[in-house]
Amino acid sequence: VLMKIGVKNVALAGMDGFSKGNDNYFSVDMINNAKLGEVDRRNEIMSRMLKIFSRQIGIKFITPSLYAEEI
Repeated sequence: VLMKIGVKNVALAGMDGFSKGNDNYFSVDMINNAKLGEVDRRNEIMSRMLKIFSRQIGIKFITPSLYAEEI
């Protein structure tokens, strides 16, 4: 949607990436242990998608992110 309306740059916060510990969520009530095994896969997919988007729109990370190196 942003690209369709002509936005050239975006700034992202809170896209730090998934880690194998339980510190991915604000509240422990949100943890889904079944998905903790998919951490590497989720990070890989997100990295690929952000790399594709970055070809069309400028992406800046406001907070530290595992994905910043990919862009």
